[in-house]
Amino acid sequence: MSISFEISEIDVDTASQTLSIVWNDGETSFFPFDGLRKVCPCVFCRGGHEYMGKKMDPAELAKPAQREWRIRSVKPMGNYAIQIVWNDGHDSGLYRFEALRQLWEEFKLLEKT
Repeated sequence: MSISFEISEIDVDTASQTLSIVWNDGETSFFPFDGLRKVCPCVFCRGGHEYMGKKMDPAELAKPAQREWRIRSVKPMGNYAIQIVWNDGHDSGLYRFEALRQLWEEFKLLEKT
């Protein structure tokens, strides 16, 4: 089965602090809010332009949450990314579909070890 970078469904579950993505190939990813916030791909969260494009660290998804988050909205950005609007107003990170899927695949491998 080939890996899909197309999303068919997104669900925000505030109670479980999880954003789930159903991919067009049937795979479902479960991202903890705190982990997603820690890997925010924006220039501010990354620490400068020289770190842009650097892979998101799947180990951040496995760490215990340091705080509870709320997601106000998830907006599609064309057919390549989503923009998450967090409860503190932060909204400048564009999470590319390909990067999210890669993050999920690497996280699954990390969990097996």
